[in-house]
Amino acid sequence: MTAWLNDQGIRFKGVMGFQAVSPKGTMERLLDKLGARIQPSGKRVYLESADEMVVYHTIPSDEAISVLHEFGIEVNLATNQ
Repeated sequence: MTAWLNDQGIRFKGVMGFQAVSPKGTMERLLDKLGARIQPSGKRVYLESADEMVVYHTIPSDEAISVLHEFGIEVNLATNQ
């Protein structure tokens, strides 16, 4: 999975591959560590497609980068979502 991060959120691509190879519960742990905000829909993830999603984080960007690296996710800095 690859991530594009800015101060408000993270756009993930390659979600299906991550889900297929990661142990069950890895995504929930990742969302917990990022402090993912709950959307009005009650979900923490905004799915744009089966393979792409956006998560709005509540922790500082530098901390989010460390968390993403801990999960083996390549991180790119983005100027917009």
